Amino acid sequence: MIYAMNKTLPFWVKFTWVWPAVIALSLLIGCSDKATELAEGKTLAASNPSTNVDVASDLMWVYIDNGAVQCEYSGKTLLETRTQLSDSNIPVAQSHCAQITGAMVASQCGLKDVNIHVHQIPNSHIKQARGTGFEPVTSLSHYGNKSYTLTECGNG
Repeated sequence: MIYAMNKTLPFWVKFTWVWPAVIALSLLIGCSDKATELAEGKTLAASNPSTNVDVASDLMWVYIDNGAVQCEYSGKTLLETRTQLSDSNIPVAQSHCAQITGAMVASQCGLKDVNIHVHQIPNSHIKQARGTGFEPVTSLSHYGNKSYTLTECGNG
């Protein structure tokens, strides 16, 4: 019965499932090979060479979006966001490039991406860091799981 009904339908109606698949595939491919790099698990701990943080103090990780726009702007460098903290007199123990995981983001030129920078700072400076645009990485957690992964810094 269904087969007979399909024979009478116009060609474009029979294959309407193809267009959503084509659109989904094009969104996954995107403008760059960032997804491939993430899938291959390329990581690099881009930590700092000098630090003014007392090792005995309590430290916390904070993050900031690097401001990248797909196909247009690679975003701020790790050093730029680290300097943003240092200029506010917030000592930084470690810094890394990272990507938010578990988030659906369309791969399309002109849209934001999932690249962030994470920095380890003393707990006593969290409020001050939030005032400069940083947030604790715990706000990225999803059901208690870490929702970011460290990556190689593509732009420094």
